[in-house]
Amino acid sequence: MAHDDGGRTEYSPTRDAETDDGEAETDGGEAETDDGEWLTAARGWLDRQVETFGPLAALAAFLTAAGVLIGQTVGLTTALDGSRIFFQIVLAGAVMAVLRNEVGLRTYGLFAPVVIAFIMLGAGPFWGLVLFVNVLVVTLVSHRALDPLKLGTAPRVAVLLSVAGIATALAFAAAGQGLLPAFDGSGSVFFPTIISAWYADRAATEVEERGWTVPAKRLLGTLVAVVLAYAVIANEALVDWFVTTPVAWGVTLLAVAYLGSRPSFRLSEYRRFGGHFDGSLGPLSVAATRCRLRAGRLTRSLARLAGREVDEPEISASEVLGMKRRNRYIETYNPPHLRPAADEKAHVNRRLTGVGVDSPRTYAVVDDTADLDAVRRVVEERDEFVIKPSKGYGGEGIVVVSGCDGDSYDTSQGSMTARELVDHARRIVDGQYSGLESEGKAIVEEKLRPAEFMRDLHGDGVADVRVIVFQGYPVMAMTRLPTEESGGAANLHLGAVGVGLSVADGTPLGAYQQSRDRDLDAHPDTGASLTDFRMPNWDAVLETAVEAAAVSGLGYTGVDVVLGEGNVPKVLEVNVRPGLGIQNTTGHGLFRRLAFVESLPPEYEYLPADRKLTLAREWDAAGYTDDVLPDEVPEMNDTRTTDERAVDESTAAEPTADEPETGATHTATAESREPADETGTTSTGATKTAATQSAEATADTTDEPSDAESAAAVDAGVDVGGDADWSADGSRSRTDVLGSRLRTLGGGLTSGVCLVGALVGGFPVLTVLFVLVAVGFVGGLCCEAFGRGGVLGGDRE
Repeated sequence: MAHDDGGRTEYSPTRDAETDDGEAETDGGEAETDDGEWLTAARGWLDRQVETFGPLAALAAFLTAAGVLIGQTVGLTTALDGSRIFFQIVLAGAVMAVLRNEVGLRTYGLFAPVVIAFIMLGAGPFWGLVLFVNVLVVTLVSHRALDPLKLGTAPRVAVLLSVAGIATALAFAAAGQGLLPAFDGSGSVFFPTIISAWYADRAATEVEERGWTVPAKRLLGTLVAVVLAYAVIANEALVDWFVTTPVAWGVTLLAVAYLGSRPSFRLSEYRRFGGHFDGSLGPLSVAATRCRLRAGRLTRSLARLAGREVDEPEISASEVLGMKRRNRYIETYNPPHLRPAADEKAHVNRRLTGVGVDSPRTYAVVDDTADLDAVRRVVEERDEFVIKPSKGYGGEGIVVVSGCDGDSYDTSQGSMTARELVDHARRIVDGQYSGLESEGKAIVEEKLRPAEFMRDLHGDGVADVRVIVFQGYPVMAMTRLPTEESGGAANLHLGAVGVGLSVADGTPLGAYQQSRDRDLDAHPDTGASLTDFRMPNWDAVLETAVEAAAVSGLGYTGVDVVLGEGNVPKVLEVNVRPGLGIQNTTGHGLFRRLAFVESLPPEYEYLPADRKLTLAREWDAAGYTDDVLPDEVPEMNDTRTTDERAVDESTAAEPTADEPETGATHTATAESREPADETGTTSTGATKTAATQSAEATADTTDEPSDAESAAAVDAGVDVGGDADWSADGSRSRTDVLGSRLRTLGGGLTSGVCLVGALVGGFPVLTVLFVLVAVGFVGGLCCEAFGRGGVLGGDRE
């Protein structure tokens, strides 16, 4: 596995230390004295750089030469006078690449903020941003109004686009009448208007599924990116220089590509994985340290090229796997032609079932609205099932049905009727949870019941075990435990607790709650210890994960395994792009383990699965230290008997006295558990259980009239928004109704008089409201993003 195929990272814990830009430092004890050897090494390095960057450098040189030629013949200022906007886009695009790839800023869209920045360029920085935020707010409100209709993606986005366009046109009309500040022509906001509609749809969908915290952070990141992009495109001196300097075109192209190719850490990851970076050092301190190391490495390289002997310092490799390095592993080991099929849960379940790997039983797969009858049949025939998108992330679109009473079903989204369940499947098929894709696929499958052991740990919901499998070796694992905060979902970003597990024996390494950035010793709801247990049937969990990874064909994947009734493992999902939060739960860096497997001889890739499991557990027990590097390739065919292998594996699974501690001291004395209770209820790890939802449904309906009473009141023109005017039997007196109507009428007349008076007096009412809406919304986003939930409403149920 140590051979280089152009994408793999050469790494050996005994020889090299991986630096931030992916180049391996030479061992400090090796002092080169032969000038011929240095020259050969320099030529080899140059050849690799030419092979890697040669084609791109040729393209950059061609663009630069074309610019120089035009400048000498016609003059760049004259020739490119009408093309200034394209160079502004190039500059702002480079800024966005740095923000996303180097800083780690999370935004909606990659380069859409660049287009939005042109609103600020035309209307001014303040009023342009206010205009965009107002259009966004109007579109978000419109999305909320469309929710009862349960529209598919195409008609829903079409309506939102219409609302955004009309709202923008009305803002320009108001500006033309002096009610708002003067804006630039409508042409400059055409594309931003379209993007606003898409932003609103995506943000509203995330709010519906996750609450406001995640989308609030993304929207704030988007606004920051918009402002920074505007700062670049509005700098006339910078843009003029860039337009008239062809060399800068090629340099910018090469710089963006080079930064993107470096497997370094994003600044945000220094904070996210702060416990792995010298403990107390802050993000900026660590970044400064890394910069000094790079500068020192460059100085030593120049000294060697000058023929001087240089003592190399020992620089330990960072064990943490950052997003950029993770993406490289995905590109290298997960072939593009396999990713779409692996992302399709229906396809993966079909393949798993075909080879005998346990997974939830599939009742129906619907990829066209004409096939919704299959969903109706399942709804009519079963009391428990799950409806979810075949593609989806973070638990989006999953509805867990835990029971029914007549036509009322207890679900993770509250009480729903059979028609509403079918409508939900239709929304999935129409692309509600498919991002920019216009269509989706819905799955109706078995509702899993967790093992009794797991229910004792976390209570309601269903936990899973995430196993990172690389080249057939399970290299890291954790269990994700639902909490009340996560609403019964096993998603770390929603509030679930991640407990790192030893691959060697399934004992805990540490517990971490990502949503609150805290370490835990006990579950926040049940109080169960998270430091003193052993995962039941651990051998079968690992074997199931490895089998599922092999079926998917992916070389680097995260397999989610649910420990069901009787401690039987079932594969819930195979992830093409496993997250990185597992490193905070285990206290270990994932990169060192992946690089360790990469450094093995090629023969290790073809060992039998049971032999890979044995080796992975031995390496994990030893902490992936230098002394566990293989001296020789193991036998391809293991001739040991089953009993001998079982003895060896049990011995390897026991923690050794020399095993390094990476967190709290853990024991493995948990006793075996009884089979799960047949009456236990749970969800698929994405939503709440029936008990919780039933209680919420009861609480939600105690203060409101029944559906029939509400309908009758609406027909009569009565306001049913509150309960103050309702008697014990659900009726309202004529006096109460009349009083309510008079209060509403009086309030409306008062507001109208104040508005007319303000307009007559010349007070800029519309302008003030225009600003207040934008300021209030951005302030609400800040509150939601930094821990003051519920400010904007619309909390996830």
